[in-house]
Amino acid sequence: MIQTKLKDIVLKIESGSRPKGGIKNNTGTIPSLGAEHLMDSGGINISKMKFVDSVFFKNLNSGVIEQKDILVVKDGATTGKVSYLDKNFPYEVASINEHVFRLKIDENKGCSKYVYWYLKSSKGHKQILLDFRGATVGGITKSFLDKIIFPLPTLFEQKRIADLLDKVDVLRRKRKQSIQLLDDYLKSVFYDMFGDPVKNDKGWKIKLFGEIIKSIRYGTGSPPVYSEIGIPFIRATNIKGGTVVENELKFITEEEAYKIAKCKITKNNLIIVRSGVNSGDCAIINDKYSGSYAGYDLIVDIDYPYSVFYNYLINLPYCKSVLLPLSRRAGQPHLNSEQIQRLIFFFPIKNLQIKFAQIVEQVEKTKSKMQENLKELENLFNSLMNNFLNNNIY
Repeated sequence: MIQTKLKDIVLKIESGSRPKGGIKNNTGTIPSLGAEHLMDSGGINISKMKFVDSVFFKNLNSGVIEQKDILVVKDGATTGKVSYLDKNFPYEVASINEHVFRLKIDENKGCSKYVYWYLKSSKGHKQILLDFRGATVGGITKSFLDKIIFPLPTLFEQKRIADLLDKVDVLRRKRKQSIQLLDDYLKSVFYDMFGDPVKNDKGWKIKLFGEIIKSIRYGTGSPPVYSEIGIPFIRATNIKGGTVVENELKFITEEEAYKIAKCKITKNNLIIVRSGVNSGDCAIINDKYSGSYAGYDLIVDIDYPYSVFYNYLINLPYCKSVLLPLSRRAGQPHLNSEQIQRLIFFFPIKNLQIKFAQIVEQVEKTKSKMQENLKELENLFNSLMNNFLNNNIY
């Protein structure tokens, strides 16, 4: 297959500008996109859009963008991030500021969406950054086009490959949206059943968390020796969104587990992250991880259904705002058991907590199936992308 330099199929590359002194009044009608508007998904975040007026826009010498343009962050922490301006962008005209490059592809030589997918791949991203210069706040120049050499099949094949990747990507995003809808549903159920935890507008009893839990203990202070297989060892990085995730999950042998017997966790235990950027994150232990061992974090022994209810409550933004100052108070680098036990929570009647726990369990079962399906779609997408990068026609 023909290998070509990106510069050979690019008609135009340019960055934009913004009004002198920046966009201050934001009263215009024409969007001005910066690095912050390019999303990881490849789309454009319009919720934080800034606008320039028509006078400034008419005087632009460069940086006016249109459909099928590829946008690349040119400097800063997200240098090399790529987005694509497709028909879903809701504005007829728009511009970019000085932190973004606009690439216009010669459609007689290359399919813009095909090029976008290549640049968005890990291999394409690494090639973009070959031009990176400067310190942390450095960036790339237009010469990054010279660094990128990639497979260029016929236009027909390019479009076929791009269409295939698009279709799988649409399925991935729809599945993610469905999972988010389930999360939104649970949040709605919680507030409907229990009211606002800040206001306690339903007048529930107030208790110290220490009165509700059975006990609280610390995980191991020193990491055990990991093994390829064995018993799961739950660390702070595995605590996400109220549950245990498998990303970078570590394992230990029975011999290592014996040394940290106090750190064994069982179903309905809660693990609360003690330190770091995820301080205060909480997860409930389900059947799958019952019998595992916990790392440096706090292990809370609490009965069902309170375990389900308070796991959900602690992960709400309200509780995050309560826990964050605790982890920083008096220079403390982390949360401790006394702070957790002194937390003041409302205490709805048990029957209502049981009903909520049952709803959560049904939603989590559905969510688990969706996440498995999403994982399969991710694997399919990555397989297609790898074939693409390895010059295989599929």
